Amino acid sequence: IILLEHFEITQASLRQSLTALGIGGIIIGLAAQNTLADIIAGIAISIDRSFRIGDRIFIEKLNTWGDVIEISWRSTRLLTRDNRQVAIPNSIISKELITNYSMPNRMFRVETFVVVCYGPDIEYVRNLILESLVHEDWVLHDKPIQALISEFTEFGVKFKVRCWIENYLETRISED
Repeated sequence: IILLEHFEITQASLRQSLTALGIGGIIIGLAAQNTLADIIAGIAISIDRSFRIGDRIFIEKLNTWGDVIEISWRSTRLLTRDNRQVAIPNSIISKELITNYSMPNRMFRVETFVVVCYGPDIEYVRNLILESLVHEDWVLHDKPIQALISEFTEFGVKFKVRCWIENYLETRISED
């Protein structure tokens, strides 16, 4: 109060100054809201370490996946399988379900479906599928190789075929 009187600041001018500062603060706060959310989420991602540079991740809601090439305070950059760089704000990543295909390791189970018309013996077909996978060098032979009956469709018996591969990068080739 003594300083205010010394500088001859009246109650009315003090109110006007505080009002102007308050409005200015609100405007700046609203303008920086997304950036601050990204920075706070970036800090949380750095602490949580649910993925690292080099990991392949899938962001469920965005239906986007790729290799993490950079994690900054504001965004995370992915290199997609078609060699496109995608920058995703950390505030979006922190709210979404993330699947990390690199942790705990890069070993990956491939799962695909095979439909075989009705007629042949089911066990013969199952053994044929399993035998063909045993001869492939990209299949990990110390892990289970399975050909399970999934359902009976109007076109034939649908098998769910599963095997493990050493690296998730080979998924498309393996499914083919």
